[in-house]
Amino acid sequence: MRKMYLSILLIMPLILNALTLEEALKLSIANNKELQMAKEDVEIANRDYRDIKGSLLPQISGQIGIFNSQTNMPKKADIEMPSINGLLDSTATVNEHTIATITDGFVQASLPEMEQNTTQYGTTIKIDQVLYLGGKLLAGIEAAKKFETLTENQFKVKKIDVIFQTKKLYYSTILAEKVLSINKQALQTAEQHLTIVSKMNENGLASQYDFLRAQLEVSKLKPAVIDAENNYSLAKEALAKQIGLAVEEIIITDQIEFKFQQVLSLEQSISKALENRPELILTKLTKEMYGLQYKAEKGNYLPNIVFQAELSHFAEGDKQFSLKNDDFGTSYKYGIGINIPIFTGFSNKAKKEKAHAQLKKSKIQDTDLRELIALDVKNSFQQYQYMLENLDVQSENTILANKGLQIAEVRFKNNIGIQLEVIDAQLQVNIANLSLLNAKFQALIAYEEYQKSIGNLNF
Repeated sequence: MRKMYLSILLIMPLILNALTLEEALKLSIANNKELQMAKEDVEIANRDYRDIKGSLLPQISGQIGIFNSQTNMPKKADIEMPSINGLLDSTATVNEHTIATITDGFVQASLPEMEQNTTQYGTTIKIDQVLYLGGKLLAGIEAAKKFETLTENQFKVKKIDVIFQTKKLYYSTILAEKVLSINKQALQTAEQHLTIVSKMNENGLASQYDFLRAQLEVSKLKPAVIDAENNYSLAKEALAKQIGLAVEEIIITDQIEFKFQQVLSLEQSISKALENRPELILTKLTKEMYGLQYKAEKGNYLPNIVFQAELSHFAEGDKQFSLKNDDFGTSYKYGIGINIPIFTGFSNKAKKEKAHAQLKKSKIQDTDLRELIALDVKNSFQQYQYMLENLDVQSENTILANKGLQIAEVRFKNNIGIQLEVIDAQLQVNIANLSLLNAKFQALIAYEEYQKSIGNLNF
């Protein structure tokens, strides 16, 4: 009782840490690098949409600056100009003196100051508002929104593929473990049979030939066990990489048990696939995006209208940075600009024709994809039906093989049959068990492929 209790304690941590299919799917979705990148693509597309949508709003920019300038002229620039007013004689009239004084002022003002130190201050606010771009801006915003939806569906496509591959690897690992178990059991049975034949040979109840055949059967099964161990190890490594765990953490207690699942008729399956498959949504969005691009390229022939306004506040002071209210000035301007394309070297025509060709190509791709999806559904539907029939046949074969082994063993023990019959019966049981296990696996995968083909594989 104490040993049994100890065994339960040793097994419980393994059971508690067992990896279920649901946990494997969660881990694969969380850790898959391609899925993580696809998720970031969705975020990038969302930001691009917001960026382009922001073009509809006024673009307001501001600028503020304070500048100080100081200039020291060379000494040779210090020129003493004679006063014209001082050169007039006593006969000069009042008007002549006035003109001379004004001229002296202009001359002095034109001469550079030997030392200059000024402060300039300016503030500018500018507003740009798009009024009309020939429909290109609205088409671009709508296209950006569709691209965001397209990246979301690309994420769904990748997610579905990750789910399917994870299920396949999960079931493959169980299959590999069960194949290893069956081969080990077959080897153990062959070894037990060898022991019986050896004793019978010693007592003269079995020939040396029977003893050698029993030894040969054991030798033949040992490489199969080694191969099964390698396949199981590789299956665990593949699953570990898929879900982002260490190989040592892969502990699966689930069994490969296929339960019959009713499916839709072929016509209903194709109809559902054409409604649900995200790949079709991708081609539809691509077609609509090229349609918007074609519309935008046609808008290149139309005028662009933009409203602009600018307000400036400025001042200039002395070297002490002292600015007074009287030193400030204000200027503003506003208006509407219209840009009309007259000749662009036929580039607009080339862009329009390219967009039209891309639109036609996307329509052909959509039609082609629909035909391929219908073919994919038909193939997965028929494959599932075949796997169901194969599973029934393999189940019946397993029952017959076990009955044959029982009869062969009874006949051999009663010296009615020969040892070769037992070996052959054991081989048939081993083959039948492996075939049944593989049939269950194939039926499970066929059903998952069918669900994927009609766009119904979710998690």
